[in-house]
Amino acid sequence: MAKKNKAVKRKPQTNKPGSQSRNPRLLWANPFCLLDLSSGASMTINEMLVQLVKHGYEVMVIGATVFDAEKGITRLKEHWETIRDWWHDHSEVVTVVDETGRDAVADRFINRVADAVRPLDELEQIPTDPSGAWYDAENDAGYAPADDGPVLWVQSRFYADKLEAIGKQIEYKGQLTKDLIASGALYDSSVRRTWDGVFDRRTRLFPFDPRDLGISEEDIAPVSGDNTDEVEP
Repeated sequence: MAKKNKAVKRKPQTNKPGSQSRNPRLLWANPFCLLDLSSGASMTINEMLVQLVKHGYEVMVIGATVFDAEKGITRLKEHWETIRDWWHDHSEVVTVVDETGRDAVADRFINRVADAVRPLDELEQIPTDPSGAWYDAENDAGYAPADDGPVLWVQSRFYADKLEAIGKQIEYKGQLTKDLIASGALYDSSVRRTWDGVFDRRTRLFPFDPRDLGISEEDIAPVSGDNTDEVEP
């Protein structure tokens, strides 16, 4: 005759002298009040936590005073004004700035661009080397949004190369452009122009604001080939 397996009831762990075992613990944290009679969810969770305590759990609740409806404060009505006044007297407004993933990508991209900045003496330099960022100190290109301020010109090809260098696919280009415009690093989206014959065909360029990137004219490296180590006799 086959024996029936009896269900084994496990008792919750309790602290004993000389033993390291302890009761299971649970921390419940949310912005809602578990005494809110107008919230079915709060009442359900409240009851669940009460039952866990009865079964040996150590439960701690961190909550606030968010109610689904005003009638939900019934249990706290006598103390509500005291709670509200204490909250106003002791609460602080804290501003927390978190670097998002998109912020981090934009910062890495800007660092890559800033490493390849060259002085722009003549507009004809730009098409000769598309793998560089050109510092137009006096806005010789006449880019209206910059007024008389400097512009850092980056060709589309160079933009894409730096995007891939930080591990992003070319499909991320549109999102990055929006983020750079929002942060002020880019004056506006890319422009396509010939600049009076400088380019054989209309070329896409991205107009950065070097001031927002922390780049000044003094930071620009000399054009490749210039001898900066000459000493007068």
